[in-house]
Amino acid sequence: MVRDRGDTRFSWDDDGRSECAVTFTYDGPATEGGLLEAGSVAAAIIGFRGMFERANALANGQKTTITVYVSSTSGCFGIVCRLVVKVAEFVWAHHAEFLDELNSAFNVAKLLVEALRHLFPHGGENEGNATEFPRRARTLAEDPSLQEAVRRAVEAFEDPGVISLVIRIGDLQATITRADLART
Repeated sequence: MVRDRGDTRFSWDDDGRSECAVTFTYDGPATEGGLLEAGSVAAAIIGFRGMFERANALANGQKTTITVYVSSTSGCFGIVCRLVVKVAEFVWAHHAEFLDELNSAFNVAKLLVEALRHLFPHGGENEGNATEFPRRARTLAEDPSLQEAVRRAVEAFEDPGVISLVIRIGDLQATITRADLART
């Protein structure tokens, strides 16, 4: 019983799971060799997980759980997070008719990127005024738990050679720069 809204980004598999990949890329002179200090990376990964947990909690409440898996990419210093949103067993077994009301992994990731674009509205790809962002993205951006998770994810900026972090899901991305952090 795969639920499909015509686009695989919104699909649920036979086990009530939805998956998508989100790329986090740190850039700057310190990342040219594809290396970052392990403590910064560990804190960042914990921050990524926290950001997705908050986004999923806002998007789906307690009807789903989210798991974040990590793999690496080549280039600057990239981390690919594979999000797996799993429908709660009770909901899957007894209330499958409500699946269309739940947010897939893609939509949870999109909500997070929109919230980050609201938090860090510098020029370029983050441009736009606050009214262009969905209410849920603004609510998530104002969540203290999300802000703490973002702080953890940008701890790599402690290395003066790291100048930006790009979070990408499909064609949508948010960029956080060292200058953004100085303004917050």
